[in-house]
Amino acid sequence: MPLRCPLCLKTLGPETQFIRFCRTHPDASATFSPHQQFEIFCPADECKPPNLPPPMHFGVFLLHRGCVCTNPFWSTAEQKVVVPGKVQLGTPATEVKHWIIALLREASAQHPDVREMWFPQVLFQATNYEDREKTAALVMMAGAQKSGKTILSTMAIAPRNYNNDFESKSFDYTVDDFVHITPGFGVQQSDELLRVLQVLDDMRQFRTTQDPPPATEQENISNIKSAVFNASQATIANLQRDTFRSYWQKIFLQLFAMDSRKPGPSRRPVTGRVIAFYDMAGERFELAFDPAVFSLNRSVDILAVLLDASAITTLKASTDESARQAAWVASACLKNRYGSRSGYDHARRCVIVTKLDLIPVSYSQDAGGLWKFLEAIRQGKALGVQDSARELLLRWLKNGDEAERALHHEIAKDTALPVFFVWTEGLGDKTKLAKTHGLIQFVEWCWDPASAAEVARRAVNS
Repeated sequence: MPLRCPLCLKTLGPETQFIRFCRTHPDASATFSPHQQFEIFCPADECKPPNLPPPMHFGVFLLHRGCVCTNPFWSTAEQKVVVPGKVQLGTPATEVKHWIIALLREASAQHPDVREMWFPQVLFQATNYEDREKTAALVMMAGAQKSGKTILSTMAIAPRNYNNDFESKSFDYTVDDFVHITPGFGVQQSDELLRVLQVLDDMRQFRTTQDPPPATEQENISNIKSAVFNASQATIANLQRDTFRSYWQKIFLQLFAMDSRKPGPSRRPVTGRVIAFYDMAGERFELAFDPAVFSLNRSVDILAVLLDASAITTLKASTDESARQAAWVASACLKNRYGSRSGYDHARRCVIVTKLDLIPVSYSQDAGGLWKFLEAIRQGKALGVQDSARELLLRWLKNGDEAERALHHEIAKDTALPVFFVWTEGLGDKTKLAKTHGLIQFVEWCWDPASAAEVARRAVNS
């Protein structure tokens, strides 16, 4: 497989140049070809095996010269990167303190005249190298406007949404996030990226937070949100010794106990797991054909089609007419009108039903066990989640309008198509911390659908 930039997803030819920057060793910067695979690593002794690499946000970053994805602090007037001493947002002004801002400030001290955006070395490594399919998942978020693509992709990289019962001191794991948004050519730099960073900082600091901004810029060149998951060897060893593991702990062990993996071509093992979400404005999916959607769909591993539960007519939760596009757009996405890397069928597809918290309680009498099912997901006790979610969704769509019946047909004819229920509670509520439910089942399936089913079966029998 040819090497690709994880931001623009363009193929990297032999003439391509990268710049390397290590936050721990800033003087070890270098310019090289990405095909010189050893060069992506910092040469400092502390960064070499057998030493473990530093956490992603303190580690090595790369920059693809000529990439269309640009540094949000690039000043066209000054022709250099200018990061203010304080980056503020909103009225009254609130300082945004996310680590990406500190990275860009430090990198600009060494490389002030490069306009392209830096990205984590581990993201490039996981996107390109041997065994990549076991360590990374590139996910295209598809769906109509207001279907929840931005909220889900933002919440999926927030560490707090994976706490569950992983909070004991013996359960040592990290989730590092990385976000980048590049506006289209000629479009004024918006505060969309800073608003997402503010949400992530609020989540990390256990503060209440607002909704992340939707991907409203139809001409955005890129909108990527990614997370790197790592677990300590002590945590893995503790779980392997523990005979009585919860469902979540079994999933966690399945994800990280990967000692048998072989190192990639770099001869250094890929540590942790990476998931990257590529988000686009819903308007793009409502077009008969969009070349940007076509190009992205051919570059990712998974097509995740989102459906707003409040827009389903039988649930009677929404009177918003724009929401009525939801089923039509979801059905069109599943028909693969854009093609994919493998031709006409995308290698991996799933349906994610969002905004389940908006279904009115008055529907509980005929929801087919919905509330009991959702509460089980909240408590981390839901087993066989994919099957139950699929059955409920098909039941709702079967008696819906014409677009919903068409969506029912697309889902029903693909018996292997998984359905996930994922929703967020507490966003915009000053009295509650935001929390996303049902996320771990979806993320685990993204990395390894076979192991997801196997873990669920073993949990049922334990």
